[in-house]
Amino acid sequence: MHKFLEDTPVRVICQACGKAHEKKIKWIRKNKTLKCKKCGKKIDLARQDVRKSVKEVAQAISDFEKALGK
Repeated sequence: MHKFLEDTPVRVICQACGKAHEKKIKWIRKNKTLKCKKCGKKIDLARQDVRKSVKEVAQAISDFEKALGK
């Protein structure tokens, strides 16, 4: 995976309080949970919606890189 992609931020929303957190893809891949800075609850980074967001961002960056190459 390209460094550019690994450094791309993804927004993770706390299901308990709605606070948005931005973390880089490489950070999300290396960690299982994120402690919410607002309410203190742990956000499960293995949740399907989090993984879906990471996949969508990765696909968008990949499509962008392909478009630049044309």
